[in-house]
Amino acid sequence: MLPNWNLNPRYINQPIQLLGASLIGSVLLVGEFLFASTQSKNIWMEILFGLTAIAIFPIILYFIFKLQTKYRPQLQSDPYYHETKKWEQELLKGGELIKYNKQRKFNNGRN
Repeated sequence: MLPNWNLNPRYINQPIQLLGASLIGSVLLVGEFLFASTQSKNIWMEILFGLTAIAIFPIILYFIFKLQTKYRPQLQSDPYYHETKKWEQELLKGGELIKYNKQRKFNNGRN
């Protein structure tokens, strides 16, 4: 008998929790494909489900990695995101944000 999980979506209110929920969902999806490949009667369905399970996980990990790198400030909690946006607005007022981004791209993100 499966345990009675009381997962309430309204308690997932931080962006990092949403990221964790998407990772758990991807693991469950891959598990379902692997289970379907073992229960299938046709050999071509076994191969299809197995290859899908193998191919989908790196794709999902790639998108989670891109989400963590490109939208990192947005994944922070509210006070840290507010500080980041305030810092960007201060740089933008002086026209320094464009210079900062060009220098950052030139240095490949190294300080």
